[in-house]
Amino acid sequence: NSWGGAPLALSAIFGMVNVAETCFAAYLLQAWLGERLNIERGDHLGRFVIAATLAMLLSATASSTAITLLAGGEFVSAWSSWFTSG
Repeated sequence: NSWGGAPLALSAIFGMVNVAETCFAAYLLQAWLGERLNIERGDHLGRFVIAATLAMLLSATASSTAITLLAGGEFVSAWSSWFTSG
C-alpha cells in the first residue's frame, strides 16, 4: 500500500486489520467448534462461512474508518470496495 502512494500510517493500519481479520475468524471458529475444523461436515462449513463473513464485516468497517479519518475518503464507497474485495 505504501508503495502505491498510501500514507505509511494507513498502510500500517491495513496490515493490522488484515491480521486482526484472520485472528477474529480463527477465534470464532475455535469458540464455536471447540475442535479442529472439518469442512466436510455441514455444520462446520456453515460456521466457517459465518465466521469469514463476520470477519470481513469487521475488517471492512475498521479499514473504511481509517480511510475516512486519515485519507479523507468516503466511508460507504471504501467499505463496499473493501468488503467485496475480501
